[in-house]
Amino acid sequence: NLLDDYEEGTWTPTFVRSGSTVSNITIGKANYTKIGRMVWIEVSAQYTGSSLSGEFIIGDGLPFTSNQQNIIINGTFAVHPSSGDSNQDVGAAGSHDSNTNFYMIPADLNNRYLKEWTQNYYMEVGFWYFV
Repeated sequence: NLLDDYEEGTWTPTFVRSGSTVSNITIGKANYTKIGRMVWIEVSAQYTGSSLSGEFIIGDGLPFTSNQQNIIINGTFAVHPSSGDSNQDVGAAGSHDSNTNFYMIPADLNNRYLKEWTQNYYMEVGFWYFV
């Protein structure tokens, strides 16, 4: 067997709320590994603006366009303070709608998609998808 399609790199994710790009985000890490049609992404970001709530927060800018339809959950996310385990939001994450979007779905099921990102909290996201 020949592995002739392998690539590693970095990418620039953005986060969108109510159709507008969220500013005041520092990306600490945004890496991908592509093996054939499968892509693994991981992101670490900190939000330093005023706390966000009430509207869906989605990720955008995946390094390769997903070929999957609807939400495909193949990973996890966490929004947390820099230390300790209080006030965390955790759940599933994955690609969406044959596009470059990705979604975070809280485990508490009170919201279908992530709706809160507290000031100075970090977000960690990791999942795989197909191109």
